[in-house]
Amino acid sequence: MKNHSQTNHNKSGFTLIELLVVIAIIAILAAILFPVFAQAREKARQISCISNLKQIGLAFIMYTQDYDETFPNVATSSADDGGCAPKLSWYNAGGGWTTLVNSYIKASGIYRCPSAESPFWLTGGPEGWCGTPDQNAVNLLKQTAPQGSTYFYRKANAGGAWFAGHAITEADFSLPTQNYLVVEYAAWHRDRKTTLYNTPVDVNKLDLNTVFVDGHAKQVKGKQWRVNSPLKDMGWGFPEPKGADLDWFLSSDSYTACPRCNMASPGEGDGHDID
Repeated sequence: MKNHSQTNHNKSGFTLIELLVVIAIIAILAAILFPVFAQAREKARQISCISNLKQIGLAFIMYTQDYDETFPNVATSSADDGGCAPKLSWYNAGGGWTTLVNSYIKASGIYRCPSAESPFWLTGGPEGWCGTPDQNAVNLLKQTAPQGSTYFYRKANAGGAWFAGHAITEADFSLPTQNYLVVEYAAWHRDRKTTLYNTPVDVNKLDLNTVFVDGHAKQVKGKQWRVNSPLKDMGWGFPEPKGADLDWFLSSDSYTACPRCNMASPGEGDGHDID
């Protein structure tokens, strides 16, 4: 006589083929869904970065309201503290600018994009400081942005008193919605290896979140930057005579004296960065 309990037991469970089929289905679903999840996560990070920039833009607006509509300026002449634009690169690209507006923010995480692999300044030291570094300022940066800063403040603004002969003011901008103020220094959301400091850099990949003078923030794609069109790439020493970086203000195409040229002031040549 057959043992019914044994027979029922033998009929339960999965065969090896069935298990392999299930595993294969799970693997296929994972291959399909993981990129979708990654894209959704990166989109959320991008939104966070734009939110950071909006708050930074608001801080600059409050700063200008307190200082007669004048933007932060840190270099008045090439002779300051030994010459070669002392402090300027540290303030505009090394994170130093955060110490100037932090009283309007007071949240260190704002200065770092969640997608960034590392801050621009890596050691908290006086990177970009030509001349005698102010250790108090360097220490203040460590306190203000302990995670680093992944955005930089436009050099033409930071050194306006030197380059243009006067600090840049809100009144200098006839097109405040088309001139950027603070920008990411790398295309974190498209190609993390594409930065403004590549030599050269593929401008087609240079999609950067930025905040404009009027306070609105958005992503500007590579060729939407006027300085990048019709360039294929850019970088230090690039032979394009009319502009190869985002440090300066770019004159209008209709500016007779020098169309689409680098300018020290946005008021000269009706400069703007995007159309």
